[in-house]
Amino acid sequence: MLFRSTARPVKHVPSSSEELVSGGPRHASIVTMKTGMKNDGTIVARSARIIMDGGAYGAYKPTPQVVLPSVSRALGPYRIEHTEISAEFIYTNNTPGGVARAPAQPQVVFAGECQMDIIAEALGMDPLELRIKNAIRTEDIWPHNGTFTGVMTRETLERLREAANWDAPLGPNQGRGMAVSERGIGVGESGLTVTINDDGTATALTGIVDCGTGAHTVLRQVLAEELHLPIDAVSISVGNTTDALPDAGMGGSKRTFSLTIASVDASGKIVEMLKPIAAERLECSAED
Repeated sequence: MLFRSTARPVKHVPSSSEELVSGGPRHASIVTMKTGMKNDGTIVARSARIIMDGGAYGAYKPTPQVVLPSVSRALGPYRIEHTEISAEFIYTNNTPGGVARAPAQPQVVFAGECQMDIIAEALGMDPLELRIKNAIRTEDIWPHNGTFTGVMTRETLERLREAANWDAPLGPNQGRGMAVSERGIGVGESGLTVTINDDGTATALTGIVDCGTGAHTVLRQVLAEELHLPIDAVSISVGNTTDALPDAGMGGSKRTFSLTIASVDASGKIVEMLKPIAAERLECSAED
């Protein structure tokens, strides 16, 4: 490669044609949504038809993993008793669509939340109050990825009202808006190896690179807290398939969740191993 031959940084700026050929844009969409409301602002029904421009070729569009998340986001985090939703991915002559942070979902969330603002204005209601009134509550059953969990939408919106000082009057030339959505994180196995070095620092070996999300920073912070070390004493080493433990990867915004659990588990084991050694040198019990 050029940077190896020159030992210098290399910058590649693709042309528009190259970008269109090699890039995977988010799917353009047409979302037609109709929501039935009572006069008091209670949502009673919603229908939605979602049409996604998948572009040419098979690309990423025909799979249920792409179509179904867009369908689930059509309801938003709201209690809606009657629903009718359809989703279609259309072959076109455009560039094939690809994965870009929650594929096929933000488009539908944008449509639904825009309509909530339109409804609030038509009813003369505060848009935040309309959302709180219809929000999924902790005691509601909410199916997600085959399991049932509580979604704390109402509690979150109440905290937002307080933190943003929502009910205070606005000053001149000030505006304010809000939107709400829910999305579960991905699941999968994570593993890392933590080593305590001779100088008292710690090194974590993981198969996950930091692609700009701050995954390694979070990992260092968790390890530093669990091992009672300054963060500067914790370093990350990225291994290959021979050195590093298996990991399910970066998808689904799960990195912080899964790596944190692995970090806490590994740190706890290290602390238990070090306690008797430290107790012997300090001439005290391991419990102390």
